Amino acid sequence: MNSPAQHSPDGMPTFFFHQRDFVFRNPESKIVSFLHDQLLIYFTHRDDELISLERSSFGGPVINGNFDLTDLSALLKKVTDWSLENKIFSIQVRCFPEAYDQPQSALIHKAFSLNGYEILYTDVDQILLLNADTGMDMNASRKWHVKKSRESGFQFRILDSIYLKRAYDLIADTRIRKGYSMSMSFPDLAEMFRIFPDHYFLFGVQHESKVIAGAVVIKVSATIWYCFYWGDDLDYRVHSPITYLVHELYSFAKDRGVVLLDLGTSSDKGVVNPGVFFFKKSLGCETTDRHTFIKKR
Repeated sequence: MNSPAQHSPDGMPTFFFHQRDFVFRNPESKIVSFLHDQLLIYFTHRDDELISLERSSFGGPVINGNFDLTDLSALLKKVTDWSLENKIFSIQVRCFPEAYDQPQSALIHKAFSLNGYEILYTDVDQILLLNADTGMDMNASRKWHVKKSRESGFQFRILDSIYLKRAYDLIADTRIRKGYSMSMSFPDLAEMFRIFPDHYFLFGVQHESKVIAGAVVIKVSATIWYCFYWGDDLDYRVHSPITYLVHELYSFAKDRGVVLLDLGTSSDKGVVNPGVFFFKKSLGCETTDRHTFIKKR
């Protein structure tokens, strides 16, 4: 897979979570930024902490153009100097999954290590690479669920926002049953759909007009989509409509030039949830590391 650059030709960060409109979407959040040459990093300033970025899937360096280890170290030195002057006790950086851009990830990892950062935890992120020649590498059980879903008349489609509350309730039920809390309230999620209509999508599976599975998908870049939330109806879980949803989403995204479909982490602060991990593995997912770095004084 060709790793995407972090900036598009017009200078706009390729990764949606790095774009200014997203970073500064919450007026109540105190954002501080540091710039060195072609490098930029945003932090949420909270008491004696800097977090890159709070209330975001990831932060980390935003890169425009070519850079080397010296440039990145100079940027991190600016962060350290400011932190000492402003009595910051902890600096935390959540980086994007390594598969998003492996060469940049390697250089970022090295720079953070050389500048006194440690890995706070490493999460397991699971991805589908959308191969142009082959389909999903599902196991036999998942293929059977896809076949049965089609025979049962399940329909995959992109859903209008009027279905968002129904999908949210399905997702919340699924996450609670798997031991995860909801990181966003329904009003907050609805607001994201309203202000970022080109980046937030709702996909679903319907049976006789009833939504039985739903997924919130975020367009991270032109070639990367991220399944932020997903869930299905308990009454239909024996049919695993979420398997059918992911199978159809794979084809839908591939037809639109997506090369990486991120199904999210299967761990929480480094602790793996085996049930979630093996389910995604059964869909054909590969794993990639997602580091969170920390520096304390």
